[in-house]
Amino acid sequence: HRTVHGVVEQLADTRGDDIFLYYQESDYSYRTIDASANRVACGLQQLGVARDDKVAIMMSNRPEFLFSWFGISKLGAVEVPVNTAHRGDLLSYMLNQADCIALIIEADFIEQLRTVLPGLEKLKHIIVLESENEEVNATLCDDERTYQTLVENNGDYQAAEVLYSDPAAIMFTSGTTGPSKGAVVPQHYQLTMAETIIGMADYDE
Repeated sequence: HRTVHGVVEQLADTRGDDIFLYYQESDYSYRTIDASANRVACGLQQLGVARDDKVAIMMSNRPEFLFSWFGISKLGAVEVPVNTAHRGDLLSYMLNQADCIALIIEADFIEQLRTVLPGLEKLKHIIVLESENEEVNATLCDDERTYQTLVENNGDYQAAEVLYSDPAAIMFTSGTTGPSKGAVVPQHYQLTMAETIIGMADYDE
C-alpha cells in the first residue's frame, strides 16, 4: 500500500462513505474520490497513456486535481504539476523537459498555453477542464478534448503494477541558481511527506 493510489483504494474499501473532502458547497466520500480517479485513469488509458508516461496538470485547487493525480498514479504514469502562474519560455521548458505527452489544464490558463503550443514537441493530448468562473469560456484548438469527455466512462481500466519505489511525480525546483530542474519523486516519498506533515501537526497540538 505504499503508493498514493494504493492508500486511496484502501481507504475507499475501509471508510467508503466517510467524507474525504469538503469543497465549497459539496462533499466527497472516499469511495467517490476513488471512483472519480478510476474514470480519469480509464479515460487517459483510452488515449494511450501508459506506465512511465508524463502527464502534466495545470489547475487551481479543486477536486478534479485530486481525481487527476490519483488517476495518473493508478496507471503508473508520472504526474507533472505545473505552477498556474507559469507562462512563456518557462512553461514550454517545463513541459518539454519533462517529456509530457498529455496535459490536463483548467480553461482559465488556456491563453498561457496558446502562446507556447507550437513549441511543445511531445505533447499529444490536451484535456481542458471547464472553469469555475462562468465568464471564462476559452477554447484552444480543434484537437483538444474536455475533461468531461475524458471521464465519461465506467472507470474500468487495466491496472498497472506500481511499486513503492516507482516515480509518482516530477517536481520542478525554484530555479534560483539556474533553470528549474525536474526532481523525480517516488511513490513512497509522497506518503512519507504526508505522514511527516501529519506528525508535525500532532506535535504542534
